[in-house]
Amino acid sequence: MAMKPSTAIGEWRNEVTVEAPSGAPIPDGDGQFTQAYAELDPPTWPCKITAASAQDMKRAIVGTIQSTETLVLSGPFHPGITTTTRISWTDAAGRSRTANVKGVTNPDGICVETVLQCVEVVT
Repeated sequence: MAMKPSTAIGEWRNEVTVEAPSGAPIPDGDGQFTQAYAELDPPTWPCKITAASAQDMKRAIVGTIQSTETLVLSGPFHPGITTTTRISWTDAAGRSRTANVKGVTNPDGICVETVLQCVEVVT
């Protein structure tokens, strides 16, 4: 019996770029650090993006209270996505958006779907 993802494939209308840190953070001269990123393989990921409820985030980050814009992304299984992954995309209004992955789930452990809990980076 073939397993199906819990999110219908037709709902994976967004395509995001997935990147991981490459190398150590580099001092920027102002007391902060910059981090270089490299695209994962594959570098794009089709997914559904929805606003996260408080319950969604409780499942991902137990014992932590979140007060930032949070999102849930679900799409086909991607083995390279971790909690160090950065997600970027252009929304329907043409705005560039970026989010940091805070939780990764492989529902039922069957490598059919990846579900992410993310916090959007406001720049």
